[in-house]
Amino acid sequence: MAQLYLLRSCVSEKIQNEVISMFNEKGLVETVLHIWENVWTKDEKLQAEKDVKEKNEESKYYALLFIEFNMKEHYSQVNSHRHFVLKAYNRLKDFVPNMLKEDAENHDLSKYDFSQAIGYTARWVHMLDNDAWKKSLDDHYKREPHHPQYFGSKRMATRYLEESLIDMVGSRWERNLKGDENAKNSDIVDFDPVYLKRYLKEDFDEVLALINKIKKSDKLYLLRSCVSEEKQNEVTSIFNEKGLVETVLHIWENVWTKDEKLQAEKDVKEKNEESKYYALLFIEFNMKEHYSQVNSHRHFVLKAYNRLKDFVPNMLKEDAENHDLSKYDFSQAIGYTARWVHMLDNDAWKKSLDDHYKREPHHPQYFGSKRMETRYLEESLIDMVGSRWERNLKGDENAKNTDIVDFDPVYLKRYHKEDFDEVLALINKIKESDKK
Repeated sequence: MAQLYLLRSCVSEKIQNEVISMFNEKGLVETVLHIWENVWTKDEKLQAEKDVKEKNEESKYYALLFIEFNMKEHYSQVNSHRHFVLKAYNRLKDFVPNMLKEDAENHDLSKYDFSQAIGYTARWVHMLDNDAWKKSLDDHYKREPHHPQYFGSKRMATRYLEESLIDMVGSRWERNLKGDENAKNSDIVDFDPVYLKRYLKEDFDEVLALINKIKKSDKLYLLRSCVSEEKQNEVTSIFNEKGLVETVLHIWENVWTKDEKLQAEKDVKEKNEESKYYALLFIEFNMKEHYSQVNSHRHFVLKAYNRLKDFVPNMLKEDAENHDLSKYDFSQAIGYTARWVHMLDNDAWKKSLDDHYKREPHHPQYFGSKRMETRYLEESLIDMVGSRWERNLKGDENAKNTDIVDFDPVYLKRYHKEDFDEVLALINKIKESDKK
């Protein structure tokens, strides 16, 4: 009953029965809010605020509000948020040139005043969404210009628009990322879109452009770290004009030495997570997805061989097991990533495709004007079956033989006439097998 005794000591005798009744019905928090809104005089409120700010441990008001009502936790939350806002500003100040350092240092000072602290404690310490919270939030919006609500129907001043972004960054860094010191710029601005809906259209566009600029900064920093100082301006210019993918292709083709290329390939193959080359190529350029695509295709080629091996007696099991291994080499992986991850039909892709044709005899192009060897002609069919089964049929285990060889005729046009006839006869033989 210590809380009730404390509550009674904070009000006049004529009010005590009312306070006891409310405490018994609704508990401490609602009773404190009632006393603040409806019981205490202006002088009592001022004395309470003074005692809490001075941490007067002899004061009944301090005991009630700071300790029992737990405004202590509210102040702790404000301190922590302001700490992360300052960290966010120091990290991103080059992106927010109109925001002042004093804006970061004085951020959310109004939350220490009781006009806000009472309602914020109710909401974020006791999780009550009530009138006290709405009143405090309204006071906050009226006093803090880093909120769109401060400006009403007008656009935000750029200085405070930038502070609004830093405010969100501080919150995300603290709460979602748990204060991770290794968080990248792209991580700390990767907001849930719901937080951007509060802006007017023009302010939204400006903030979004700023967010995208910050996200790109990680990639540019990584790109610059992968080339010599004398090439950094060139790389920056290409990145700003054409983006990451085209810049990586340029670096690969025109900047890196043979030794740098060999080191990059070694680091990617060994998945060296400490390597800048691994970070650039495997993660950002997303060769990871290329390798995933190759792994999946090879898996389905082996499935197709095991399903149809009686129809392809000249093809060896090792052909299926070693199918497309050349795609793991950078001579192909760079261009294949450009084409099938980033959908660019460019010189890098053509160069990789040409290398593939020269090294993989299951393609007609390997043989030039000559007919294909039967072993590899059969593998070319199994290659098409694997692709169809994986992509068109979504890996359906119940697909019939007829289904997995039902190709679009365009894929057969690459063969010489005699090879075309042989493959077509084999397809028809496989289709007939379902009828038996």
